[in-house]
Amino acid sequence: MALLVYEVHPHIALLREICGETNEEFTFNGSDDENYLKSLDPKDWKNQDHYSVLGLKKKRYLASADDIRKAYRRKILNHHPDKRRSKGESVQDEKFDYFSCITIAYEILGNPTKRLAYDSVDPVVIDDSVPTISEIKSNFFSSLGEFFYRKSRWSKKQPTPHLGNSLTGIEEVFKFYEFWEEYDTCRDYSYLDEEDKEKGEDRETRRAIERQNRIERARRRNEEVISVRNIVLLAKENDPRIIAANKAAREAKEAKRQARLDAVQKRREMEEEQIKREAEAAALARAASEERRRLEAERIRKERDLSRIEAKRERRRLKSNLVDRFNYFLVGDKIDESEAGSRQVSILADMDLLCQRLSNAQLRELNEHLDQADTSDQAHCIFSSKIESVKRELQTNNLQSQTKLKSEENPSSNIQTNSTRWTTEMIHVLVKAVNILPAGTPKR
Repeated sequence: MALLVYEVHPHIALLREICGETNEEFTFNGSDDENYLKSLDPKDWKNQDHYSVLGLKKKRYLASADDIRKAYRRKILNHHPDKRRSKGESVQDEKFDYFSCITIAYEILGNPTKRLAYDSVDPVVIDDSVPTISEIKSNFFSSLGEFFYRKSRWSKKQPTPHLGNSLTGIEEVFKFYEFWEEYDTCRDYSYLDEEDKEKGEDRETRRAIERQNRIERARRRNEEVISVRNIVLLAKENDPRIIAANKAAREAKEAKRQARLDAVQKRREMEEEQIKREAEAAALARAASEERRRLEAERIRKERDLSRIEAKRERRRLKSNLVDRFNYFLVGDKIDESEAGSRQVSILADMDLLCQRLSNAQLRELNEHLDQADTSDQAHCIFSSKIESVKRELQTNNLQSQTKLKSEENPSSNIQTNSTRWTTEMIHVLVKAVNILPAGTPKR
């Protein structure tokens, strides 16, 4: 309760400056409502206007403690029963004289705690009305500015922030609502106590009265706080600055969302374009690859055709040398017709074997050697040397194939075979032995 100070509070000084008054001017002005004062009933002191009784009805809660003391002294000088009697005025029983109202007014206004209780419910000043929703929506700043100005006087936490105007920054606006959402009042409703605990006959009765009074005061305080916080909620919902800020935030959020969507769309388009370019490049690569394969196949076909033509030519050339030129190497040999036929068949068989085993280049080389031969014997020697070489190679390959086949059919003997692997010299010796002792030779 000590939050409301009456020794020239800064708010009071500020209001005095606004009103154009100074401390010297703000004193008792001598005005006195004699009719009101004399009409008061001391029994009904609770309903009297204590400031009017002391002649401070215009100053009221702005009056300092010194103003109240001076006003009280002035009233005593003018209205004390002894003073009035000295002037010849008839004074009834002092218990029922209006002077008791002056004493009661000073007892209340001269005590900071009691004065706070009276100021909290002063019917002349206190305005507990709240703006309606229509007033808030139609005239936001004026209706709520006046409301929060009235309530700022009773806030426990000081100083109180102002509502501001349409140009107030949004950070200040949010600070304003943060403050008022935690509003708590310092108003004291003890002046409205229905029963005075001092009237209790015993301690228990007085305690019961005080307990009931505290409950009623707490109820009124809660109503005050809830009322203010409800208005704060309505104000926050209808504050054009917050509405504009929320709209701007939504627009910014929507802009960010749209920017993200645009970025995603752009990235998707770029990816699709990249996929399209890659597909086109792949198609071109496939086409180029197919063209290369076609050209390669064409080249291979042409080479194969040329090779086939060359092979035919070299075969005809070889046959021409063996048959036409050297007559199966029968020139100068005295053999009968049956042996001559056997040699012809053997020569032709050997010629076929050479044509099968030799490449075109080898056939060409053989034909060149045969072309250079001057006699049938020289040609026969060249031909025999080549056919023997081919047969040895063929036998070697056959022997290796048979050995591999046997090793695959009998894995258990593979270890022994590997340990006694045939060398090239051993194979050549075997070939010579087979040539010397062909299959079917007795005692071979």
